[in-house]
Amino acid sequence: MKGPRLDAARRASLQSRSELADAFAANVRPIIKRYRRTASPVCGLARALAARGVKTARGGDWSDVQVAAILRR
Repeated sequence: MKGPRLDAARRASLQSRSELADAFAANVRPIIKRYRRTASPVCGLARALAARGVKTARGGDWSDVQVAAILRR
């Protein structure tokens, strides 16, 4: 059984996570764009970020899917 409080909590959680993801993307996007000039394929961008020691929002290594998601955001 779900109630209005659960729905409100889910909406608040989604909003909070979206705001954090937007902030992270805004911080890392300039780095990605700088590397985009030299490493055109997205997988090259993921390797460049890893070589520089830039971690994902969750502290992991970059994949081409994650780089593309940042560029779409």
